[in-house]
Amino acid sequence: MPLRIEVSPRPDRADPASESLTQGLKPVLPGLTAARIVTVYLVEGLGKDAAQRLAPSLFFDPVVETFAVDPPAPKGLFFEIAKRPGVMDPVALSALEALKALGERPEGLRIVRRVVLEGKLKP
Repeated sequence: MPLRIEVSPRPDRADPASESLTQGLKPVLPGLTAARIVTVYLVEGLGKDAAQRLAPSLFFDPVVETFAVDPPAPKGLFFEIAKRPGVMDPVALSALEALKALGERPEGLRIVRRVVLEGKLKP
C-alpha cells in the first residue's frame, strides 16, 4: 500500500484555489460552506521516517502549507481526482526523480487532488 503524504494550505493563510472552488460549487450544492483542496502524494517504496524527513524540502512550502504523513481519512464528504494510469504527470515524475537523487528508492509516485466538502450537505 502506498504511503500518503497530504499537503494542505495553512488555515491562517488565504487559499484562492479552494475559495474559487467553493464559489463555483455553491450554486449546485446548497448548504456548502467551504471546499478545501488537499494534494495527496501516493508514494510506493518510501518509509514513513524518510517521508517525514524529506517532505519539508520536496513536497510542500512551509510558509503557506502544512503536511501529514499517513493521516487518518478525513471525516465528512470528499472526493479524489487522479490522472488515469499511463497518463504522464510531470510533477509526479519530477518528485520521483528528486527522491531518487536524494538516495531513496521509491517504486512509484502518483498525485491525487482531494476535495473536502464542508457544510450541511447530504451524502
